[in-house]
Amino acid sequence: MKSLREIILITLLSATALLPSCKTEEPYIDPFMPVPVGAYITEDGVQTEIGERQAELEEIIQEYNVKHVVDIIYYDELNLERYHRVMHATYGVSRKSANIPWDEVCEKKDEYNAVTIITESRVGIGKPSVIIVPSTVFEKHENKQDLVSFIVDHEGMHARDNATGLTLNGEKVTLDQVGRELYEDIMELRAYNNQLVQIEKGRAVSEECRELVISAYCAYHQILLVKAINGNKYAQAGIAFGSYTPVIDLDKRKKVLIRREEFFKGSEFEEYKECPENPK
Repeated sequence: MKSLREIILITLLSATALLPSCKTEEPYIDPFMPVPVGAYITEDGVQTEIGERQAELEEIIQEYNVKHVVDIIYYDELNLERYHRVMHATYGVSRKSANIPWDEVCEKKDEYNAVTIITESRVGIGKPSVIIVPSTVFEKHENKQDLVSFIVDHEGMHARDNATGLTLNGEKVTLDQVGRELYEDIMELRAYNNQLVQIEKGRAVSEECRELVISAYCAYHQILLVKAINGNKYAQAGIAFGSYTPVIDLDKRKKVLIRREEFFKGSEFEEYKECPENPK
């Protein structure tokens, strides 16, 4: 599903945590050994569950041509060396520094669908991200299109934003300008919004997945709306990324999502999406 302090970024459903700094003085010591050939295969030649899940993630990234992702890694100790290797090759960080977000996923994997990370110094200059995916994604979302929604539409959006940076009020902004928490809230709204847009276009997710995404969108929209009302110019610009406006249906006594253009037209809003009361 909130940050990774100074190796950013950003996750699904819940928080991330930022790495201390990629500019560590700690020397890079031992070379990282590749995962042994056949590590995903049993002695009987059968692919293990770890191998199957890793292969499925790679297939999704390739099939949907997800940009700005250097690697997607299933969270398991078997893949730790692979993770260390890509983190050093891509960002130059040491094993010790790379372990910080890895361990964070271990501690909070029940809250995460996935985590997308990049070093802060590389945000907004076209550099790729690394995605880590814990087992809970597969346990919660058996429907492949649910996985595609979270990996491609959500984490892929984070990777894109990491590469391009955020532009608010016509200006490319930094985390320090906006504030880390607000920056991440805007990115989460954008990622959940993209999931909703793709669902509206025909992404065949489960009803549970759809409700989860709607609920999370409503939560982040509310967070930004409060800050926008209080005069925060970045929150005001960030909330404009949302394609939907949550409103209260007084007859049904529940929140619903309405397309922004329909909301401002003042139409009857005959078609809308129900917005679950409690984000999961």
